[in-house]
Amino acid sequence: GAAILISYEEEPEKAAGFSAGDTVEISMKVKNIGSGLLTDVEVNEILDDDAKIAVAWDRSSDPDTGENVLSEGETVPFTVNYTVTQDDIDAGKLVRKAEASAETTERDEVEDEQTSEVILRRAASIDFSKEAAVQKISDAREGMSVQYYFTVTNSGNVTLRNIEVIDQMAGLSRIVYDWNESTDSRTGEGYLSPGEKVTASAAYTITSGDIQKGRIVNKAYARGET
Repeated sequence: GAAILISYEEEPEKAAGFSAGDTVEISMKVKNIGSGLLTDVEVNEILDDDAKIAVAWDRSSDPDTGENVLSEGETVPFTVNYTVTQDDIDAGKLVRKAEASAETTERDEVEDEQTSEVILRRAASIDFSKEAAVQKISDAREGMSVQYYFTVTNSGNVTLRNIEVIDQMAGLSRIVYDWNESTDSRTGEGYLSPGEKVTASAAYTITSGDIQKGRIVNKAYARGET
């Protein structure tokens, strides 16, 4: 009977270091594995409407049949180009599904599909910096307010959530985040996309004890989750 087969011409890379916006090209092939001629051969991507498919009819194993036609045993290669999204990287894999269909000389339809899965490397990391408006204790006076400024940056390739600055300094005010001025407002409060940074601030009132010690020690760090 009539049958069509879609398969990999070349297995996709299993663990790829792609970033959002990069293009992944997967090489596949369609073969007429049944008896009889197949016409109206089409290849489509089911899960990604934006995928770009290029069928190399000039490289088919039986070029005499022409485009969109497969003789018995004929194979034609094709490539599918996918654009990697941030959601793909956050999920850790790119999953797509290609489908081949054709008609027999009796107008019966045959089809086959193949799912491709590329594992995407996830690398989560965070950068943190802190500075104070008063750098020298000699410039400080009791009762003076010192403003601390924090900057948190997503330096990895996955979206981070529940971003938080931890500063357990006694007497420090509540830490206020300026999410409206983050470098990627699409992510919303508490989230950082790759490369996105957010600033925060808090205030501390200098005490006589700080003046006597000659220094103010403040340790802080930032954390988030994938």
